[in-house]
Amino acid sequence: MKKTKNNSSTTKSFIISRYSVIIFLIHTSAIYQSVVAGPRDSTLGYAQYISLVMKNHPLALQADLIPQNAEMLISKAKSAFDPTLLFSWDNKNFNDKNYYSILEGGLKLPLRYGPDLKFFYDQNTGTQLNPEASLPSDGLMRSGIELPLLQGLLMDRRRTDLTKAKINKNLSENERKLVLLDLYFEASRAYWQWTESYAVLKLQEEMYSKALERFDAVKRTSLLEDRPLLDTIEAYIQVQNRNFAYMQSALLYTNQKALVNVYLWNDSHYPMELSATVIPDNIKELALSEPDSNLISDILSLVNEHPALQQYSNKKELVKADLRLNREQFKPQLNLQYYWLTSPVINSNNRKLDNNKWGLQFYSPIIFRKERAEVNIAKLKLQDLSYEQSLKVAQQSYKISTAFNEWLTAAEQVNLTGQIRIRSEKMLEGEKKLFTLGESSLFMINQREQDFINSNLRYYEAVIKNRLAEIRTYYQAGTLNLQ
Repeated sequence: MKKTKNNSSTTKSFIISRYSVIIFLIHTSAIYQSVVAGPRDSTLGYAQYISLVMKNHPLALQADLIPQNAEMLISKAKSAFDPTLLFSWDNKNFNDKNYYSILEGGLKLPLRYGPDLKFFYDQNTGTQLNPEASLPSDGLMRSGIELPLLQGLLMDRRRTDLTKAKINKNLSENERKLVLLDLYFEASRAYWQWTESYAVLKLQEEMYSKALERFDAVKRTSLLEDRPLLDTIEAYIQVQNRNFAYMQSALLYTNQKALVNVYLWNDSHYPMELSATVIPDNIKELALSEPDSNLISDILSLVNEHPALQQYSNKKELVKADLRLNREQFKPQLNLQYYWLTSPVINSNNRKLDNNKWGLQFYSPIIFRKERAEVNIAKLKLQDLSYEQSLKVAQQSYKISTAFNEWLTAAEQVNLTGQIRIRSEKMLEGEKKLFTLGESSLFMINQREQDFINSNLRYYEAVIKNRLAEIRTYYQAGTLNLQ
């Protein structure tokens, strides 16, 4: 009888212990009953998102300022050909005597092809005036031209500056495209990473919810002693693992959404913040982007059209403009000045063509050491740019090829991971049926569920890789539609 009493006491203690553990788990699991599916009824599609980015983002607006600045530089270079008004008056009076009064006023009109047209009116008076400066009492009008006959006839500094300003406009347009290309690519990557993080969040949320449901079911059957206590503990551990994964995915989603907010600005140039109800495209509904194998040859044929490579062409044109000017310096300077002189009085008969003033100016170095050095420096710059351009073409072609290969592989991986995902789901459903019939274990359910989660994560990753690889291919080719 004593032995029976001890057995009864042991059994009673076990039951109390069992129920204590279960009650503790019930109480603790209540902490994790926080998986609430909020309203998700507003979708921000990729097309709408990228349109907002390229329209309102500060980098896009800054990029539009680059060509405008180049236009201002062209206007500045054109100012060298603007007409100029000239006026000078030199006067001396001493002891009530006007020694001299020399007045000169006129207009200088530079032409685009080298010469300057000049129109002047001179009036000189005074008792001590230099006889050379003596003029009729009405003054004298002179109109003429200053023309470089050798150096400066075909090219000069002001024409070179204007040519370089126009080249810089093309350079600035390529700089603008590069800024927009980078913005387009980085903003797209942020969006698709946000899309992936949302899909992962929903998956982990669903798995956490199912782990809670399974824990409740195991907990109830354990109370009826149909399940061992260890199953309850294992189910609870699975709840904790799922909750941890859910919290990690929620953190990643929050951070990715914050990154997307960085690229969204409104028409008033203020940053936008997406509300909690805004979600990205459904990753399961995205169409597969599968490239044509012949596309790579078409893209590679356009590699020289990449804005970064066009920069080298523009830079070489700038050096060539300087080279033309430097070669012009080998010519001696021979400048002609010719003025036709006439009286300002309308009825004057003194309007003969042989009333003129003209002269020649000549200058030439003997060795031309400076000029030769500048020409050789320009040639070395051209050679250096050619080498650098050839290297850049090879590097860019490699980047295009690798991005295209990633695109092809990612498309295949989407199909493969999609099949694995479907089969994993079937295996999980089959294992659940066996578990219901008592022919499986909670361990196998958890294992199948983990395989299902991993297959979904790989599928999501492959889908996003597929999208990003397509964008990266065209980004490396510099052919994104930025209009």
